[in-house]
Amino acid sequence: MPQPNKPFYNGQIRYGYQVSLESGLQDGVITDHDRKLILEYVEERKVTKGLSVARINKIVSHLVGWRRFLRVPFSDASIGDIYSAVNALKEGKSLKGKPFSQNTVHDYIRVLKPFLHWLNEEGHNELNITKIRKIQSPPVDRDTKCPDDLLTVKEVEQLLEASKDLRNRAIIGVLYESGCRIGELGRLQWKDVIFDEYGTKLYLTDNKTKKRRYSRLTLAASYLAAWRVEYPGSPSGDNLVFISQQRTRLEYNAFLRILQRTGKAAGIPKNVHPHILRSSRITHMVSQNYQESVIKQSMWGNLKTDMFETYVKLGEGDIDAEYLEKAGVVMKKDTADELKARPCPNCHTTNAPTFDHCYKCGWALSPEAIARTSELKGEIEKLDAYQMLEAMRDRPELFDSFLKNFDQLLLERLKMMGLGSQPAGVGP
Repeated sequence: MPQPNKPFYNGQIRYGYQVSLESGLQDGVITDHDRKLILEYVEERKVTKGLSVARINKIVSHLVGWRRFLRVPFSDASIGDIYSAVNALKEGKSLKGKPFSQNTVHDYIRVLKPFLHWLNEEGHNELNITKIRKIQSPPVDRDTKCPDDLLTVKEVEQLLEASKDLRNRAIIGVLYESGCRIGELGRLQWKDVIFDEYGTKLYLTDNKTKKRRYSRLTLAASYLAAWRVEYPGSPSGDNLVFISQQRTRLEYNAFLRILQRTGKAAGIPKNVHPHILRSSRITHMVSQNYQESVIKQSMWGNLKTDMFETYVKLGEGDIDAEYLEKAGVVMKKDTADELKARPCPNCHTTNAPTFDHCYKCGWALSPEAIARTSELKGEIEKLDAYQMLEAMRDRPELFDSFLKNFDQLLLERLKMMGLGSQPAGVGP
């Protein structure tokens, strides 16, 4: 079975901070003394701050990048050199020839300032710390997506319907309903999944905040239950929930390919990637009047998070609906703007919105399945046993439909015979 502690992102293996340092040295961007200082700094930060591999990689990459704008080695830099470097960054362009975004400049300055403070503290440079503290980074631009970039509820449903693979459908369903980050999904273990009478409880480990948070699944619970049945191994304990056909850990690129291919199959023209499902889910929850405290607790595990405004992208329709409703203008609620689970009338199991039949007892749920069951029932009642077998041989689709609806037909027949409401072996 796959190892839960194996790096999730390819970059953690192929583009680690040691590689960034060696590349910077070979390209003449940094000196060997710069390399040693950066290495000493990040090794200390790993111990004292408990930073993740991804964060360390980012710090090293940014510090190496700073030397493109700083004319002298870090240990020789004056406050004037630092000012010039900051201004050069703000006016400069990336290696792709594009101006740096506001958020990129913000991140670079946020990485540089504590490093300069450390250089001074360790005696590697005599920079004026008071002046370093006064260097301001631009504010974070939280409006990097517009509402049209997000998936609509209908498009999420299209994704689920387009996915014919049990594992992939469970991935999409869980990723959307829980709003989890893709790394959290990649690390999810069966011991963190609890099925109950209402659906599924998920306990997610957030590497970003080092917190464990709780999420409730109803829509995606049956997708996850179906995947558990087909899981190639033991769905328990420390085993990862989502693995490859070779029983190896799914890395980020594998999840990305699944979403992109499914998005293409569903005919969705938007860029379908893991994080767009999280952003879309949070915005949908706001539109559906979930309490802000519930959203913050389930999506961040923190009622005081300042990330809420980053994710919420309300469109003109949302604003119109709220204003006009408050003004007394009656607006017809569009029931298509929310995915709804399908409860089974027979065994009361909560099923996913795209399920035509109950995954536990086989009862018909959708209008199409109910109509087909009624049609099949009428056809079967006209036939004796021999004729029914002959018909199934000549019409394979009749046999498939019979198997799907067998439990429901058997239940109805036994009820008519007065033999009880549920036979042994049928239902949950």
